Amino acid sequence: MRKLAVGNQTVMGINDFNQVFAYNSASNSFQSLSAELVTIAVGGGTLVQPDEVWGLNASQQVFRLVNGSFHQIPGALTQIAVGPGYEPCHPAEVWGLNSSEEIFRFDFCSGQFHQASGQLSQISVGEREVWGINPAGAVFHWNFNTFVFENVPVTLSQISAGPAGAVWGVDRDGKVFRLSRNKEGAKFLEVAGQLSIISVGGNGVWGLDFQEHIFHFDESAQQFVQVTGQLDSIVVGNGAGVWGLNSGQNIFVFKTE
Repeated sequence: MRKLAVGNQTVMGINDFNQVFAYNSASNSFQSLSAELVTIAVGGGTLVQPDEVWGLNASQQVFRLVNGSFHQIPGALTQIAVGPGYEPCHPAEVWGLNSSEEIFRFDFCSGQFHQASGQLSQISVGEREVWGINPAGAVFHWNFNTFVFENVPVTLSQISAGPAGAVWGVDRDGKVFRLSRNKEGAKFLEVAGQLSIISVGGNGVWGLDFQEHIFHFDESAQQFVQVTGQLDSIVVGNGAGVWGLNSGQNIFVFKTE
């Protein structure tokens, strides 16, 4: 695979030919779906509600997986992110960016994307959290009460939002930051370690350093612990596990036994 996306129960992949695959845990194999996509996003699922699966093709057209097949949704995006939703018209939070770095949120009631103010070069959706980074590395948080993105003082190159308000990021130098909240507000605090990529989900906080070594944040020890192996990319689900690809595009899943 070239890309992986992981949710609560769903694992999806895309190969070099933009063919889409869904992981079947019963057969421990990926099965082909009838679609060609360059980007895929999975999220918003629970034990009783299936994950939302969305994707983009090479022409920036948007697709949603419904009853086993992909259906085109009006819009043109270059990035898409999916997370849990809590409102009638937003049973899942589906956000995207277009080629002009404009921001869009999908409304399930109208079946359309609505533009939000601002510009971002990266977006991440967690549990009741939507975060983004603009081209200058400035970080923004979506306020569900005022419906605007608000700046949070920190500069990052990558950000990942997960469950229970967990938000982590890394800067260009590999410094790691974790969002801390108290009665005075929220701010990012540096955590010991050096990573080039970080991914947060219900299955923990994981990252890769610049040499592709793998690290997992140990909550009890409050530090990153190295895990055997090397990966080129890593994705953390909210129940479906921790998955990664190495430089040869081989697929790996973390097992504790």
